[in-house]
Amino acid sequence: MPVLLEPAFGNMTTTVQYVMDQCKLHTKLQNYFGVGQITGEPGCGIANRVNQMLLQRRMAWKFNRVELGPTDGNFMVTQQGIQDMRFAGATAFVLLNNQGGSGTLPCGGVGIDLANQPVNGGAGGITIAGSVITVQTLDPHPFTSANVGTTLVYLTGVANPNFNSNFSYTQLTQTSAWTNGFTLLSVIDKYHFTLQSNNAAQLGAAPTGAPGIGNLGWLESASIQDINSTAFPQPVKPIQAVHRISPEYTTTGDELMFCALIDYNNGVIKFRLSEPMGTYCFQINAVYQARAPKLSTAKSIFRWPDDLSFVLVEMALWQASRFAYGLAAEETMKFQQSAQQALMSALEAEDKEDNVQGITPEWSLMR
Repeated sequence: MPVLLEPAFGNMTTTVQYVMDQCKLHTKLQNYFGVGQITGEPGCGIANRVNQMLLQRRMAWKFNRVELGPTDGNFMVTQQGIQDMRFAGATAFVLLNNQGGSGTLPCGGVGIDLANQPVNGGAGGITIAGSVITVQTLDPHPFTSANVGTTLVYLTGVANPNFNSNFSYTQLTQTSAWTNGFTLLSVIDKYHFTLQSNNAAQLGAAPTGAPGIGNLGWLESASIQDINSTAFPQPVKPIQAVHRISPEYTTTGDELMFCALIDYNNGVIKFRLSEPMGTYCFQINAVYQARAPKLSTAKSIFRWPDDLSFVLVEMALWQASRFAYGLAAEETMKFQQSAQQALMSALEAEDKEDNVQGITPEWSLMR
């Protein structure tokens, strides 16, 4: 499904009301809601500042981690000659061993247009009329009319699971395969193509749901996977996630890097590889930290674990004391120190494990 802000889990129940009540007890019963007849203020404003300061730190919080990868189908697939990929959570792709017809078709994939206001206009996303599925893409797709009727196109990340292709594997034989591919019916233009429905459950259904990736904070890590491989597990290797990458016109042979280049704030993200890819396509997986959600009422729940709620209270006390006593007051300085100590304690708890990753040769020594 498209990647949206995940709901609070069972261990995330701390409300803005609770945190501001704790602040009230430590600031001479100062009121933090409805001050100056402004609904929810300054309590909600203080809570949002605390939330943003905690989640925007360059710290890979486990509870705030979101995966774009094989477990949820929200991965990207490279395309020949392409360095930049726009992505909104769903992909259409062709594998190297599923091409047919008399023409040539580079294997690879393209992001499906899931924006609220489609990037390329029209209905956007995926629509179905009768048994014909029409797909609108974010970038030019690699499919050609020469392969109509013989090429299988796979879909993944679609909100309605009936439209998603399936990856299956057999551990005993160490084999894997993609199934539930769609026959390419026609290529309308570089942003549109049609597929033949292969599932009765698809007929008359609404293929797409809520759009895109609406909560990207910062890119934490990435990996590249051989999506064409029929082995299990498929070959995978980490690649470096960086802040920005310059354009490149040819393959360099250097280690690949990956960045989230632009967030268009409409559910679409432009990602960039450090070099354009060749004719052999790969799957790109990524992990990111979600941005801080908006807390709008006293009942809003912090995206923060209950076992670390002491950090919320200490950080809020620091910010609340600025309102109650002033920025330079002695009490404010003391609360700031307590807040920093609480945060460091939470960081130590979060980063207890050894971060050393084992390194293995990319090729066998016997090759």
